[in-house]
Amino acid sequence: MKCENSVDDESGDGGSSDVTESGETQPVSSLQSGSSLSSYSSLSSPSLLQLTEKQTKILQQFREKLKDVLTPVHDDSCLVRWLKARNFNIDQSEAMFRKDLSWRAEIGAETIVEDYVNPEAVQRYYTGGVCGFDKTGCPVFYDPVGNLDMQGLLKSAKKSALMKNKVKCMEEIGRLLETCSIEKNRKINQVVSVLDVKNLGQKHFWKPGVKAFCEIISMFEDHYPEVLKQCFIINGKYQHNPSFSLPSSSSSF
Repeated sequence: MKCENSVDDESGDGGSSDVTESGETQPVSSLQSGSSLSSYSSLSSPSLLQLTEKQTKILQQFREKLKDVLTPVHDDSCLVRWLKARNFNIDQSEAMFRKDLSWRAEIGAETIVEDYVNPEAVQRYYTGGVCGFDKTGCPVFYDPVGNLDMQGLLKSAKKSALMKNKVKCMEEIGRLLETCSIEKNRKINQVVSVLDVKNLGQKHFWKPGVKAFCEIISMFEDHYPEVLKQCFIINGKYQHNPSFSLPSSSSSF
């Protein structure tokens, strides 16, 4: 997947598309495992690094506290994500960051793209994929959640398989962000989410399915903070659709 085309591009330039003729989203492309990230780490991210003088000092202190575990991938824009997630509380941000490192080692996040194969039911029926890019170059993740049969999925695959599918998806997106950043020579580290709620109804509020969905959202918040740039909900009937009473965090992809 190249990073040249924007879903809002008004230039009219041609290029490769990320949507097949049938309308299905193609899997996101990724860097090969073990690819060098030195050029990616040296890029700046204006959207995440608009810091006050006080916040800049906190960032420096945060980096010092984590120096025993940091790698070249953990640049300032990466660390700021964790600080923002905890309102620049250094102790809470450090605890969150170290917990994430342990979680990543336990689940095998670094190699899950290569090592983990989704069950057939998840491959065939779990919705969502990257369909293009916004004007700033951020990937756009489109998810027709109204067509998702969570009850059927949970009867065909374990909940842990759904969680690993989302981790694999996020790691693929992370590699896509690296690729796009290098190609555009500026840091791109956030994603736009488009939730299509057409056909969303009471069947989607099956209690075990809602519980699994909330656990996935918690996983996003705990381990991929500040990755969501914007979320758009389309084809929703606000006055009749109970989904809009869900917590705002549910807008994560």
